[in-house]
Amino acid sequence: MKRINSFEVTDNIRIYQRKEKGKWYCSYKVDGKKVDKSLKTSHYGRAIELAKELSKNPIDSLIDEGNLNLPQTISEATSDYLDHLRSERRSEATLRRYTNIFNKFESFCTSQRVRSCQQLNQRVLQSYRKFRADNICEGTRFFETSRIF
Repeated sequence: MKRINSFEVTDNIRIYQRKEKGKWYCSYKVDGKKVDKSLKTSHYGRAIELAKELSKNPIDSLIDEGNLNLPQTISEATSDYLDHLRSERRSEATLRRYTNIFNKFESFCTSQRVRSCQQLNQRVLQSYRKFRADNICEGTRFFETSRIF
């Protein structure tokens, strides 16, 4: 789609719209690959703010001198993912749902003596699926993932 209203925010980040009065998008590069991301706003001023925030930390928390700084423990991985969801401005309800699910997954992993991400494999994940199928009825699964007030 053609870009209109394109502006450079920093040396490596541009914002643009795909249609007049449409949502703003951000364009930048990570490891030489072009990334286009919706800023989920049609307000120019807010788009500039979000792009500047992104320029401070596009994926810098994950990349350390060109090498991925991968989490070691399952707890670190789930925490990193929740931080990622927050940076994408996901709702508090979504964060609560993911937190609840991750807590159950971490408890299962602890019971299986799986503590590091390197220990996760297909066997462990299949065991977790079976555990969920055996221990959670449909009603519980609904409440587990629904809003908690």
